[in-house]
Amino acid sequence: MNKGDEAMKATIDRDGRIQLGQDLQSQLGLRPGDDVVFENRAGEWILKAAPSEKGLGHEGNVLVHRGIGTPPMDLLAQVREERALQLMEGVRQ
Repeated sequence: MNKGDEAMKATIDRDGRIQLGQDLQSQLGLRPGDDVVFENRAGEWILKAAPSEKGLGHEGNVLVHRGIGTPPMDLLAQVREERALQLMEGVRQ
């Protein structure tokens, strides 16, 4: 490892799952339900966030547009509408 690199140890549970700490999830820009990619490079396995093909996605705490799918303004309008519906539902309860 290079100076400044940090190692992280994790345990695989009976179902083959590995739990990633919040710090690592944040550094990778991961949220629950996101996919990850394992790459083999010269005998070492690398864990990376799976690239989103298109649309909006999170990078850390920032919502970004990826790809050339739906125009970003249409996607932002969709996200705003969904959030507004969530807020209105919360007010009704």
